[in-house]
Order: sequence, then structure tokens, then C-alpha cells
Amino acid sequence: MYWKIPSIPNKTPIEKPNYKVILFFFVTIMAAVYAYSVTLAVEQKTRLLFIAFPIIALLFFACISFLYVRYQHSVITCQNWEKEKEITKREWQAWCQSSVISIANVIYTPDKDGTDVFLQEAEAVPMFPNKPRRLFNLLQFDNNFIATLDAQLEKQSPLYRSYLSKIYLFDSNDSISNEKLIYEHWQLKPIRSPRYQDIFSAYDDAEQNKMFLIVTIQSQAKYSEFISAQLFSTNQQFMNSNNTNVKVERVMEINTKDINNEIVKYMDYSGISRKNTFQTWITESQQDIVDNVLITYTEKNIEFDKTIPIRSLALSYSTPHPNAFLTYLSLVTEISLKTELDQVLIHPNPHGASYAVYIRRS
Repeated sequence: MYWKIPSIPNKTPIEKPNYKVILFFFVTIMAAVYAYSVTLAVEQKTRLLFIAFPIIALLFFACISFLYVRYQHSVITCQNWEKEKEITKREWQAWCQSSVISIANVIYTPDKDGTDVFLQEAEAVPMFPNKPRRLFNLLQFDNNFIATLDAQLEKQSPLYRSYLSKIYLFDSNDSISNEKLIYEHWQLKPIRSPRYQDIFSAYDDAEQNKMFLIVTIQSQAKYSEFISAQLFSTNQQFMNSNNTNVKVERVMEINTKDINNEIVKYMDYSGISRKNTFQTWITESQQDIVDNVLITYTEKNIEFDKTIPIRSLALSYSTPHPNAFLTYLSLVTEISLKTELDQVLIHPNPHGASYAVYIRRS
């Protein structure tokens, strides 16, 4: 999932020839020849001038022509290079901005109001930076819960089960009973803790006509608890007519050791809007990443949210689970639907791969 975008070097034309120097050089030669001819007899002088001047003139025009053609060739080559470079960049941008559609999404959080808490004024958002929190009402993953979850997905995407082809399960406790409950309800054996590369291979499968469901269960006591279920597809025909879809662009794996260049690359190639305001979320507050994001936004003239430039989920839910990216993807997707704003989610993970993704309204 790392964006291996080649670095295309700049190409500059050669320095423009100094024709005045060339002209001065040949004029000097002609003057020297003429000065020498003065010392000769008339017949020898005439013969010398008739032979030397045409040759010098021919060499002058040949030299000027060679330098002019060489310079123009360099200019045209550089212009074509820049055109091809721009075409290559657009092709990479198209690849990076390819997306899957979030058809339906359900998430349960520690807050009674769920993601609505983030629609309030900043001062009213719950802050528990050092306290992992339990699910509201201490919900249990059982048959009744799955039935409710299924009903909510069905409400957002009627008959989705007819097209559901895969279920991916991320369970922090690797519970066999949870896997069994999912299998019994959907009659599909969930794929446990798959690689992100396998899940999001759908970005490159434009002909895929099926849906896939990602279920995340975070129930380890040292992290805040979440349960999410997010339904995806690449097929436009599954999009809801009531405009409740968002598109999740290609996820970028970030090399945190080269965070400066990684952030610049992400801004250059993702679909981040240069005109419309969007919100930026970070799952764990790392000041170097926050600083680099804001500096790059400013340098690229990107219209980010000036009131709260970066929103930290760690302030509300404490340190995130290392594998919490898909959980927070579900959470921020729901925020995008409710705020009708595009979102950027950055998940720095000191224990493994870090990710960034752009979530845009359809």
C-alpha cells in the first residue's frame, strides 16, 4: 500500500548561445585576413580575399546554425519532458485517487451520542486523553447485537446481503465465538485479521460487482472500545440515491522516518481539495506530524479548517489500538456524512505501518 511513485528529475535547456561572441570571433578573423592581405600583391590579395571570405562566412553560418539548432532542440526536448512529466503525474494522481464507495456504515463508540459529540463546539467534545473508555451501555457482541447491526446496514443498503461476497474481521481478542456468530448470521466465513493490501485490492478491480464488509471489534481493556461495520464496493450501481455515500480514496502507507516528504507526496497526489474546506483527523497526537501537515497545507495553499486545523481522536479516546485504523475510518466516514465535509484521516502507528486516507463526499 506504499505509494512507490517514481521521482522524475527536472530537465533544463542548455544555456542560450552568446551569438555576439561568435560574431566578434569571426569578424576578428576576417579583419586579420584582410590586414594580412594588405601586405600582399594585388593579384595575391584578390585571390586570398575571394577564397578566405566565403569560407569564413560559410563557417560562421554553419557555426551559428549548429548552435541555434542545438539550443532549440534542447528547449523543445525540455518542453516535451515537462509535458510527459505532467502526464505521468496525472496518471499517478488518478491511481492514487481511485476509490471504493462506502455503501453503509455503523459504528458504536464509548459516547452515548456516538459521533454526534464531534459536531458540537470544541469545548463540549469529551476529553479523556489518558483514560480508555468502555462502550456506551456496555454493549455485548451477541446474536441480538448482530441482528441490530444487520438491520442498520439493510436500512442504508437494501438487499445488500444478496451482493455481499466477503467479510473481513478485525477482532482485538481474536475471539472464536465472535467469528462463529458472524458466520451463523451472514453464512459467510469471515477472513480474520487480513492484510490491508488484500482488503483494498478492490481499488484496482473496477469490474468487481460484489460488496465486502469490514467488521472491527476493539474490546481490549487498555484501549477504548469500539464496534464498527462498514460496507464497501467499487460498483457505482450500489450507491444510494439519497446521497449518503462517501468515497474512500486509496489508502497510503506512510513512512514515518521520512515524514516531511511523505506528507508532501500525499498532498500532491491525493484528491485533497484546494478550494473546499475539509477536516483533518489524527488518531494519535504526534507533534512532528501535526507541524508537517499544517506547514504543507500552507505551502500548497490548501483551504483547511482554520478554526481547528487538526482534530485529535486520542484526546477523546486515549491511545489508539495499533490496529485501529479501520475502526477510525468508519468513525470519520460517519462524521463526513453528518458534516457533509470531506475528511483526512492520518493514523501514525509506532508499532507498525502508519496510514493516511482522504474521505470525500460522493
